Amino acid sequence: MGQELFEAYPPFLSSNGKLLPLRNIAKKYNTLDEFYFAYSSAIKHNPEKHKEVMELLEWGKEHGKICYGICEFIISAK
Repeated sequence: MGQELFEAYPPFLSSNGKLLPLRNIAKKYNTLDEFYFAYSSAIKHNPEKHKEVMELLEWGKEHGKICYGICEFIISAK
């Protein structure tokens, strides 16, 4: 589930002509596997909740609402 979220999350945000990384996990997690587990734990390992998150992520991407990094998305439950 975490890998699917990571791959679907936009890699960059363009702001004032600069590309800002949105998938940077290095400040919070040591490995991708650690990130994947943290995400799965955050949604209580629930496939239905993951499906809901993915649908909301797609909506956010389509409407230009993704303006924060993936760690903030998970930790703050945005």
